[in-house]
Amino acid sequence: MEDDLVPAVSDQSLRAFKARLATKLTKILDEIEPAPKTGHNKDQGYNYQSAKDIVSVTRRVMARNGVMLTWIPNPAISWREYQSRSNNLQREATIWYAATFTDAETGYEEVIPWPGVGVDGNDKSLAKAATAAMKSFLATQFQIGDEVLRTTAARRTAPALAALALTGSSASRTCGPRGSAASCRRPSRETKAAT
Repeated sequence: MEDDLVPAVSDQSLRAFKARLATKLTKILDEIEPAPKTGHNKDQGYNYQSAKDIVSVTRRVMARNGVMLTWIPNPAISWREYQSRSNNLQREATIWYAATFTDAETGYEEVIPWPGVGVDGNDKSLAKAATAAMKSFLATQFQIGDEVLRTTAARRTAPALAALALTGSSASRTCGPRGSAASCRRPSRETKAAT
């Protein structure tokens, strides 16, 4: 009965909606800056990107491009209890979410199932699962790096670009399927002349 209320959409229109959302997501991917590492693990002595760091670099870019992300948890939660090494009871919750990208202009939605796992000895397993799901989803879908990687890449790339400018050679390559290293080759002289 509910399907009768939704107007039929042609395959061509559906492809156009998908393409429009994909274009926006690609633009978001291009505009997102690396995330800082403001979290610190005292016990193991390292810095990490917190969920807040990831959200801070994605939220405004998504809003500016008219894309909304919503999370709908599956009510079927998988629970597991176990004793930690320090003999404390730990509760692990696994929740599957429907991560839904919505194009604000067309209303088209793309749903991606995504898991979240949280472990806690008290009552925070569900919140930790939600945070882990959101953080890993955004970092993975938008390929979010960190500021250290960006700085290191710039330091490594600058001398190579300077050498390239001095020699006047071209390092461009034409790659086969999936850009595998085995399928990459330098363009032929004919290809270079055509470009």
